[in-house]
Amino acid sequence: MNFVECAHSTETAPCSTADFIPVARIADTLLHPGRTIDYDGRRLTLPELRMIYWCGGNPFHHHQDLHRLARAWQTPDTVVVHEAWWNTTAKFADIVLPVATSLERDDFAAGFSDPHLVAMPRVREPAGESRTDHHIFSEEIDSFGYDDCVGHPAWFEPVEWLRAGLSDRFPLHLISNQPASRLHSQYDNGGHSLESKIRGREPVTINPLDAASRGIESGRVVRVHNDRGSCLAGAVLSDDVMPGVIQLSTGAWWDPAQPGRSGTLDRHGNPNTLTADRGCSRLSQGPSAHSALVDVEPYDGPLPDVLAFAPPHLEH
Repeated sequence: MNFVECAHSTETAPCSTADFIPVARIADTLLHPGRTIDYDGRRLTLPELRMIYWCGGNPFHHHQDLHRLARAWQTPDTVVVHEAWWNTTAKFADIVLPVATSLERDDFAAGFSDPHLVAMPRVREPAGESRTDHHIFSEEIDSFGYDDCVGHPAWFEPVEWLRAGLSDRFPLHLISNQPASRLHSQYDNGGHSLESKIRGREPVTINPLDAASRGIESGRVVRVHNDRGSCLAGAVLSDDVMPGVIQLSTGAWWDPAQPGRSGTLDRHGNPNTLTADRGCSRLSQGPSAHSALVDVEPYDGPLPDVLAFAPPHLEH
């Protein structure tokens, strides 16, 4: 689902807003400002757009009824686009900011189901006066003065990683990826997801060297823990993760042993029992889920029942 964020103005007093429209309604918005549409259980008012700044994507490729879009495209005062090619979107713009292609920038790439992140070093400098998208925005970002997100690519040490001081107590880096057995947490109670569980717990992948040093065998229920909480999971030993790293997918329905009590054990294996709730930078305030240190140990106590899928008790 894609959205267009927009700022709109009136004749008397300009204002900025965090409004959005579904990207497929761009022509409707340009042609009929003020009209309301139904969207996802609410009513949206289409704003008046005086300027279009399009970065990423090609509306004259993915939009329907291109003649109607072309008519709508004439209504704003100015159209600015980032483009590497002299395509239709560039031809219909007032200002074209030439951007570097994937061969002209350092980047990383991964497909939806790829198990690896692939480095993509540039093979040449950007042609002419073209710049990367990030560089074009670098000046504005730098003007914010954020010490955790400057206006150029830079390395910032994560709060929790294998070289942090906290690794003396919690020497394993937790990766909480999207699951292969369900969509996020949807259908965690379905057969395919349940078949992936180990003794009813979410599987956690551990390197054999880390498992051996902790007396953990494949199929064993383990306790994954740090200062924020702990959860039970089923051990899977594999060289697919490097020593010092464990992998526990997101989406297992949270099943606290004592609901309402802070720090109580999660019986099912939800990694967000362990991750930190802090923004990754002042620019994005996005989640920093993959920056979490933990340790793992065999769980020797009696195994509690998983009640994540238990229906409520109803009085008759």
